[in-house]
Amino acid sequence: MEELSLFRFEDNCVYRKSLLYRSGIGKNIWALNHVQGCAHGCRFPCYAFMMAKSFGRVKSYEEWIRPRIVCNALELLRKELRKYRPERVTMCLSTDPFMYDMRRRDLFPEIKQLTLEIIALLNAHRIPVTALTKGFYPDELTDEKFLRENKLGITLVSLNPEFKKKYEPFSAPYELRIESLRKMHDAGFRTWVNMEPYPTPNLDPEAQKVERLLGKINFVDEISFGRWNYNPEVKKFKDHRKYYAEIAKKIVKFCESHRIRCSDRLRKYAGIHR
Repeated sequence: MEELSLFRFEDNCVYRKSLLYRSGIGKNIWALNHVQGCAHGCRFPCYAFMMAKSFGRVKSYEEWIRPRIVCNALELLRKELRKYRPERVTMCLSTDPFMYDMRRRDLFPEIKQLTLEIIALLNAHRIPVTALTKGFYPDELTDEKFLRENKLGITLVSLNPEFKKKYEPFSAPYELRIESLRKMHDAGFRTWVNMEPYPTPNLDPEAQKVERLLGKINFVDEISFGRWNYNPEVKKFKDHRKYYAEIAKKIVKFCESHRIRCSDRLRKYAGIHR
């Protein structure tokens, strides 16, 4: 991992025939992935890595954590915006738009620059983005050229440094994520936190203390939540389904008391139906 920052992105390009696509996760959701792989190296396991390996895009975990930029991403996007006009674009469903470089304790500059240029291009066409990161949001995003309709989020499922070391080894520190999101909120963006995959106490002893985590994000506009999948250790925790329902109810109660929007799936986990 120490050599990750030393390789040249221009020597590790991928070229694609298309960039924008309709996602299958929801009605009329458009997305793009302008990077292949992710340096954060999450071991939940990472669904995006499993899919990339399954389809032959990468051969190993080691290859996955050495990200490759889609070098013709801007060219493709300019062409596709002449054909498509999505109401909103999600960044990203299989990579991270603001990838953290653990060695430099900063964002990868090449990825950050490309991400900012893509958001600027979409925003210039009056198309807002929804972003999600385990890195952090750079100050450049507060520039007036970026639409305040952009929805910016972080993934946060724990505050336990030992948990992070094991399951999110190369992602940005928790406090850095939260601090950058608060800055974006203060700048007028809609902000959200994705609490997925949320661990069971056998995976994180601090997981039952969800109130501590919620106290750190009481400024956000929306919270989403999901349980941990693709890991048999979750089912080893007794009454794990009941546990997730109880955690979800606590989050919903917190959201209601702080006037924070709950995702529909969060309410479903809590057994609350509109």
